[in-house]
Amino acid sequence: MIAVNVKKFFTGPANPKEANQQKLNNENSSSNSPELEGRGGEELGTDIANTLYRVFSCENSVDLKSLCINPKEHCWVLYVDVLLLECGGNIFDAISIAVKAALFNTRIPKVRVLEDEEGTKEIELSDDPYDCIRLNVDEVPCIVTLSKIGYRHVVDATLQEEACSLASLLISVTSKGAITSMKKVGKGSLDPESIFEMMETGQRVGKSLHIALQKILDEEESLGASRPKSTLDRIGAKPPMDRKDLPACATADEQPHHPEK
Repeated sequence: MIAVNVKKFFTGPANPKEANQQKLNNENSSSNSPELEGRGGEELGTDIANTLYRVFSCENSVDLKSLCINPKEHCWVLYVDVLLLECGGNIFDAISIAVKAALFNTRIPKVRVLEDEEGTKEIELSDDPYDCIRLNVDEVPCIVTLSKIGYRHVVDATLQEEACSLASLLISVTSKGAITSMKKVGKGSLDPESIFEMMETGQRVGKSLHIALQKILDEEESLGASRPKSTLDRIGAKPPMDRKDLPACATADEQPHHPEK
């Protein structure tokens, strides 16, 4: 289970290059999962934070111009806090989906810059809570984890499949199928042919994942005031995706394939 919170801070950067940025922070809760206790939880949190920073550091992932208030002087800074309540399954995939959903629901208050006769600038924030703009999340990537088992690879591997895999490839994909970053995890190696096959699979699965996620977000937004307000209500309304619901392109040969036992 994952909780994501997006906080907005108004700032005036001393360095223009620091304007229009987003920061990622990860916290683990050891109450529900032993994997999150002690030093192991700290290492996992650091790994998650570094991976997410690499995935979302692309300038095109979020429309940074919409965060600018006064060029080179004032801007909005987004802090994305990820709270990992329970460890299980493909953590990076689930976190990337949760982050995109949180950014989709983020609203930026409209701000006006007023300048007097002496050239002094003042910032005026609208009193209307509905007078805001929303972020464009079309280019926000989602992560697809592909695990190599034998001569094949699978998407969204189960615990048993992960135990049989010596190497996995984390691929961040946009809604248009563009790959923004890759990371290999595991002690095993991947040959070039396998990497290219996994990249093609990741692109197809990533595009399907974006379509499914956007459909759920649009449906939830259309509910208006009747939309589920708590995490438990939301989970009850939209159960997690089952393996049978995954696209048919789960492997390089277009069909879910498991190595012979």
